Amino acid sequence: MREYEEQLANISATIEDPSEVVLLVGAGISVPAPSSCLTWKQATKKALAEGSLHDLKLGAKTYAQEEMEQGNYYNVFRLLKEQLTDALFAQILSHVFGVDGKRPNHIHKLIAQSGV
Repeated sequence: MREYEEQLANISATIEDPSEVVLLVGAGISVPAPSSCLTWKQATKKALAEGSLHDLKLGAKTYAQEEMEQGNYYNVFRLLKEQLTDALFAQILSHVFGVDGKRPNHIHKLIAQSGV
C-alpha cells in the first residue's frame, strides 16, 4: 500500500488547484478487503448463475455463457436485463453488487484524504 501513498503524494504535490482535478480510478480498487467487492468477471458469473435459476431461455443462457467466456461482461448484463423481468433483474443486481457489510479499504481512504 505504500506505493499508493507515494503515488498520491506525488500527484497532490504537482497539482496547483485540487478542486480542478477529478481522479478516474478503476473498479479494481474496491476488490481488496475489507471492501471485498467482486471483479467484473466474478460479478457476471454470479449474475448469470442467478439468472439461470429463473426464466432465462436455453438459447439466451448459452449465448450469455459464450459472451462471458469472451470477456463481454456488459453483454451478459444486457441480455439478463432483456430476458428477465425488471423486478428479477433488480433483485439480481442487488445480490451481486450489494454493499451490505462492506467497508472502505485503505486505497479508498487514501483517495479521500488526498484532497484531490
